[in-house]
Amino acid sequence: MKNYIRKVRTFLILGVFAAALPIFGQITGDLQITVSDASNAVIPNATVVVTSAETGTTRTVTTDASGAVRVNQLAVGRYGIKVMHDGFTTVATNTQVNSGNIGTVPITLSIASANQQIQVTEQAAVMNTVNAQLQ
Repeated sequence: MKNYIRKVRTFLILGVFAAALPIFGQITGDLQITVSDASNAVIPNATVVVTSAETGTTRTVTTDASGAVRVNQLAVGRYGIKVMHDGFTTVATNTQVNSGNIGTVPITLSIASANQQIQVTEQAAVMNTVNAQLQ
């Protein structure tokens, strides 16, 4: 009986360790994202949204004064990155986060085009040149 209890106890201990392995196996990585324009000028305060392709979870961060932001402890896998800033076009790209690595992702934003049309819908009043009255 004593031998049986020892075997059960050993089996339970091994089972607990085996169940804990996936927890220890979940390794993370980081992304270092730098945002600039076409002339290589950095863009501070850009909004960066990082989305996991596997889980759909998102992290929203903002670039610092040097146009950079680091997103720490992302689970290993594929990620979508979307970068936005007023006056610039939105850029989206994909990247891979690898275990224990810092992936660098340079993003270049283009200046947004301003499409503005002015349409005149009224005609100017006609002035009578004889007696200075509007018609």
